[in-house]
Amino acid sequence: MLRAVIFDFDGLLLDTETAEYEAWARIFRAHGAQLPVQDWGQFVGRWVDGRAFALLEERTGRPVNREALRRQHQEAFFARLERTTWRAGAPALVSSLRRAGVRVAIASNSDAAWVHGHLEQRRFKRHFDVICTSDDVARLKPEPDLYRLALRRLGVQAQEAAAFEDSPPGVTAALRAGLRVYAVPNAVTEHLDFPAGARRLASLAAVTAADLQERWPGTAPNAPAAQ
Repeated sequence: MLRAVIFDFDGLLLDTETAEYEAWARIFRAHGAQLPVQDWGQFVGRWVDGRAFALLEERTGRPVNREALRRQHQEAFFARLERTTWRAGAPALVSSLRRAGVRVAIASNSDAAWVHGHLEQRRFKRHFDVICTSDDVARLKPEPDLYRLALRRLGVQAQEAAAFEDSPPGVTAALRAGLRVYAVPNAVTEHLDFPAGARRLASLAAVTAADLQERWPGTAPNAPAAQ
């Protein structure tokens, strides 16, 4: 029986990852360099800042003023973020799960201020029973710690829960925690290779609470044992 669903946040519910990529791509272009979306895949689901600067210096062959570029990036990123909305189907799926009596959680590599702030701004925080962030664990995805913590706080077993993710590190984390996993790539991650064992969906709008409970019952398909 499905008792809980755990969602990633950035890139899955709210497509902040596209805004992040576009802001960095603009900086690369301003320095005469290119940042194809395929190259950006190495950063998705991980802490970006230092790696992005290192890649820019590698491609331009010269050091950059990191502090100045950090400010430029933040300005461009937040300008794009103001136009960012929930991904298609996200509010409807969360709402349908709650109506069906399924508990709903978030497990995010972002910090609490970021996740709670966006949920409160968009008046959607009350829909989640549990919210786990980078402030709560020592190891982030692809390690399974966030998902294990979410399961404990929800009071459910891994075989009673499903996870939705948009990136390979997130899918890996959820599989390691023993959950059934659904991969829902966004425009930045759709070209990436996802671990085996996750069911791929084109959109969150492609599934409902009834689908999860009726069409795909049981335990996690081909998920490796928790480590």
